[in-house]
Amino acid sequence: MIESRFAEGKLDLLPSLSAELVRLNVDVIIAAGGGFIGKAAKGATGTIPIVMTNVEDPVAFGLVTSLARPGGNVTGLTAQIPELSAKRLDLVRETVSNLSRVAVLWNSAYPGKETEFHQTQPAARLLGIQLHSQRFRIQTTSRRRSRRRLGDVSERSSSCRIRSRTPIKQGS
Repeated sequence: MIESRFAEGKLDLLPSLSAELVRLNVDVIIAAGGGFIGKAAKGATGTIPIVMTNVEDPVAFGLVTSLARPGGNVTGLTAQIPELSAKRLDLVRETVSNLSRVAVLWNSAYPGKETEFHQTQPAARLLGIQLHSQRFRIQTTSRRRSRRRLGDVSERSSSCRIRSRTPIKQGS
């Protein structure tokens, strides 16, 4: 039997949903969708195996001790692949002629995003591209306010897609 729970983008529901799965005495918890889900599951149990998927930086999220020796009851897949950061930048360079500067917007609510930005820097230097970092923070509880200020923002797991061409003003 499979027991499914969905927070529908409401991070504050994750601990209670994880605790509910522990009370049901499930055999394993699949924490699909990012580090916050895995963190909530780990906070609910130290004995039920947790399989994480698509976590940017499981060490930064406090899910595992290290990638080589995770320890505890958490295992799974990570999205922490430095080569992908370089490849993404290379694809942008191929798409935009005379590319020399790239602004990287990243949500500081996700620990892995800063690591990903830093992993992109060596590739940028090799390609002769100057990176400009701009961190922002969108939390689920402030999503409505953010939509008013930024245009139309939708958050999915660890990525943030801005579906508006309206310029974003820093510090708004």
